[in-house]
Amino acid sequence: MATIIVMTSVSFTEKESKDFIKLVADTAVEAFHLPPDMRDVYLNVIPESCQTSHGHGQITFFVYTAPGKPVEYKRALVQGMQETVNQFFQEKEVNSVVIIKEHPNENVGAGGILRYDARKGN
Repeated sequence: MATIIVMTSVSFTEKESKDFIKLVADTAVEAFHLPPDMRDVYLNVIPESCQTSHGHGQITFFVYTAPGKPVEYKRALVQGMQETVNQFFQEKEVNSVVIIKEHPNENVGAGGILRYDARKGN
């Protein structure tokens, strides 16, 4: 599983948002070798008045995932996200930052059940 929260200074149309979210999701699935439905992506565009100014666009990917993924997977994710950004924006200069945050099962709950307990069958 991977949950990706994207924070950006770049504006998107509704169609561009949907297309970009799909590309980001596909990149995570490929890099982390996940089943297609094991990812969530949330795109947050920050208004100009609520950010420091940049000479170019900025996109930060916060990737939350279970621990234990090999460094090769993480490297593939970081490279894949920049390639996705380059491919999507083509003419614009947009910098990407990827922050991977791993969390053990005792630090995650879903549907009111701690993943640690769900794994134990409790």
